[in-house]
Amino acid sequence: MEVSAKVSVTSKGSIDAWLRKMQPALKPATVDIGLVAGQARGDVIMYGIYNHEGTSRGIPSRPFVKVAFHRYQGAARAELRSGLRAALNGTPFKASAAKAGAVGVKWVQGVIDSNLGPPLAASTVARKGNSRTLIDTGTMRGSITFKVR
Repeated sequence: MEVSAKVSVTSKGSIDAWLRKMQPALKPATVDIGLVAGQARGDVIMYGIYNHEGTSRGIPSRPFVKVAFHRYQGAARAELRSGLRAALNGTPFKASAAKAGAVGVKWVQGVIDSNLGPPLAASTVARKGNSRTLIDTGTMRGSITFKVR
């Protein structure tokens, strides 16, 4: 899933000189948000995939990353625009991307905290002792992070 934003630029003077000056700040960056390989344990990533996508063995899909992406899509665009504006004023875009990543982590964790449906099976509630979806020990929620590339 991708979110992109457009920014218009107006400048007085030489656009070539301005672009040369701005080139280091405008270097593109990608932000991965979720259970990031190399930062989350492999078993936690697999648990996240099973819960996000569901399985043929009875785990229903609870797409916490997709829900966060769709719920906060407009806010993510605004965050990117803000980062691009900061880059146009000389702040490296990578710094703005890191800020956006931290905000994105909070959004995904918020969806996990929201008790995303469908509800747990009665047998799962009996085993866990509660009806909270996506949270058993809190390890997966705590492993949500970001990486700027």
